[in-house]
Amino acid sequence: MKKLFVCILCALLAVSACACGSNENTQIANPFKDYETMEEAEKAAGFDMTVPETLDGREMTLIQVMNDEMIQVFYGEDENRVLVRKAEGNEDISGDYTEYGETETVDVNGAKVTMKGDEGQVKAAVWTAGKYTYAVDADQPVSRDTMAEWISGIA
Repeated sequence: MKKLFVCILCALLAVSACACGSNENTQIANPFKDYETMEEAEKAAGFDMTVPETLDGREMTLIQVMNDEMIQVFYGEDENRVLVRKAEGNEDISGDYTEYGETETVDVNGAKVTMKGDEGQVKAAVWTAGKYTYAVDADQPVSRDTMAEWISGIA
């Protein structure tokens, strides 16, 4: 009798534990939407973005818009990607919160660009021009000159 009581009690506990959990599969909605062309992304975001077709041999691999407010373009694959972003405003939209050993502000075509990296190499750059803010983030560090060259082709 005691064993039956323990088995029933365990079954009731298991059922109540399952009842306390939610059967819903709640997920946060992905704020990024993929686009086939830059023209489609620009229409969704409500502003134009000029980017090169390639960056040092890296092909454009993905165009996305976040919440109809920011365009981001990926170049390359795997651990050799470069991300370029543009949005209205003047905030840092890089999404890169790494503490780099070196931060330097340089002039690139009249824009004050903050470049961040280590050992003379750059992994991230942010700047504003007009009413827009921009960011470039590279998986692999590049020279300041290379980053400045990339930035020259972005508007």
